Amino acid sequence: VQYAPSNENFANPERGFYEQQAPFWLGEQRKPLEINQLLGLRQQGISMVRTYFLIDEFLDRPISEDALAQIADNFSTARKAGMKLIVRFAYNFPDSPKDQDPDASLERVLGHIDQLSPLLRNNADVLAFLEAGFIGAWGLY
Repeated sequence: VQYAPSNENFANPERGFYEQQAPFWLGEQRKPLEINQLLGLRQQGISMVRTYFLIDEFLDRPISEDALAQIADNFSTARKAGMKLIVRFAYNFPDSPKDQDPDASLERVLGHIDQLSPLLRNNADVLAFLEAGFIGAWGLY
């Protein structure tokens, strides 16, 4: 592909400012990405959304098929809006590190990664970055 030179200010699909949202919040709180909001961000030159998927409700069980479908729907919405996602999965989101709730067991975390891997591979076209996440306060470690 050869691109013509341009002096236009256009959004780079994997650089610059991003919006932060949490389609999955604590417990079963869900607020999926909304196409109109994403299109509005795109018009402002924002091309990425940092998304938190808090999966604390699955500390002791596999991620449900319904939840996996909802995560996939968020990727689909981002794709339709021409956005890329910065994704982080976490089990807790405390007010401070000392208030941290327990993480899932290593076996459970690995099981969740196995469940999420096909979904992430199938949506690699809208995945700008995958933050390490999963364990520790805010999924930082």
